[in-house]
Amino acid sequence: MQFGDKLVVGFFQQAEGGRWVECNTDLGSNVLRFEEKRRQGSLIEMLDVSRDMWVRIDLNGRRIYWSTDNKRKWNYIYDVTATR
Repeated sequence: MQFGDKLVVGFFQQAEGGRWVECNTDLGSNVLRFEEKRRQGSLIEMLDVSRDMWVRIDLNGRRIYWSTDNKRKWNYIYDVTATR
């Protein structure tokens, strides 16, 4: 994932029951957990209730966005560099 000029090595991984896990080099030993709330085509939206933070993965656009706004004003945060 690319964060501005900084390359952040990490991943989002789908787990059981609509859950997702994010791990990356900026988090150290922290692991962020999300619940998938919506999937439409190549867009996946998930929520981390502990921080009231939304994340949107756009697989076609190869970008990841975040929001804390209930209206979900999406803010670009990472480029997706690979998918499996």
